[in-house]
Amino acid sequence: MARAHKKETSGNGVEGSTSSQRVLLTGASGFVGNCLLKRLKSDDRYEHVVAVDIHKPSFKFPKMKFYKVDLTNPRADEMLIEVLNEEKPDIVVNAGFFQRPIEDTTYAHELNSIGTMHLLSACSEVPVRKIVSASRTLVYGAHFDNPHYMTEDYRPRPRMDYEFQLDKVEVEQQLLRFWNNNPNTLVAVLRHCSIMGPTVENCWTHYLSMPVCPTVLGYNPLVQFVSEEDVLDAFKLAMDEDFHGVFNIVGKRAIPLSMILKLANKPRLPLLYPAAEALFTALWIAKVGPFPAEHLDFLRYHCLADGSRAKEVMGFEAKKTAWDALEDFLEAKRLGRVRHVREPEEPSEEEVAALAGVADEE
Repeated sequence: MARAHKKETSGNGVEGSTSSQRVLLTGASGFVGNCLLKRLKSDDRYEHVVAVDIHKPSFKFPKMKFYKVDLTNPRADEMLIEVLNEEKPDIVVNAGFFQRPIEDTTYAHELNSIGTMHLLSACSEVPVRKIVSASRTLVYGAHFDNPHYMTEDYRPRPRMDYEFQLDKVEVEQQLLRFWNNNPNTLVAVLRHCSIMGPTVENCWTHYLSMPVCPTVLGYNPLVQFVSEEDVLDAFKLAMDEDFHGVFNIVGKRAIPLSMILKLANKPRLPLLYPAAEALFTALWIAKVGPFPAEHLDFLRYHCLADGSRAKEVMGFEAKKTAWDALEDFLEAKRLGRVRHVREPEEPSEEEVAALAGVADEE
């Protein structure tokens, strides 16, 4: 699935080009889905937009049609087949995913993995020209021996006890099997890193909203962010043009965790890993934590993805740095400032390794 190339096709797998297209988008009320709808509203290249979700989008426009479909319903594939037959979309965008873990891991699995299975089953019965699906760079896992920047060819290594990661990997595996069985359908998977900005809600925005931010003593990983606008640009580009394969979608640069907390004016609470694990477990059970304890690896080890393939094949390059994206969030939440601090030069590989293993305990 990591193979990537640009291909010109149209219709249901027939070579050619189209001037106006029809798109079906799952997760229409979620962050990515809702924001894409706003862009599609005024884009004449799309004559008809089909929004699929259990909740209606926050707005409507003439060329949009909404279908209430619960992807966790055992009959969801049959319902989607009816929608596909009725609306005949050229493009399907699979964006019905949570931006952060939820307490109900069973429901999350049913929505992410089973929901994707229903969608791909329907697309097998009623062929579409192209599928664009969201994924996350966290599928690589946060490990002490990670390469400094991982390409799409690097094998995902999720924690086997972290359902949020496992679901993302399973979705990608389903997409690979689908493409092997349906080679005439283009499949583009966008593995984006953590989105940062004024409106998105995810692990990092919840973590930075805590009054005190616990850290793991002795660790200071580099963190990647992609801005809200940049990640939406990547999805729109994958919709507008034809690409196949997996693409890392990342912002420019990376920021040490210690600097993120300093810029956010957040007090740090360094804890030994067992104590941090116990604390985040308790916070998660109490439904006030930003993420479960299994996510703590991302506060220990770096998980940095290489965005070269997206630049070379898709022509996508983030306009904003991770620092810019962080500033947008901090200013919106009135948590801190960034521009008064000069961005350091891109760290060398030696500095990356040092930052990943040794915390700045200022």
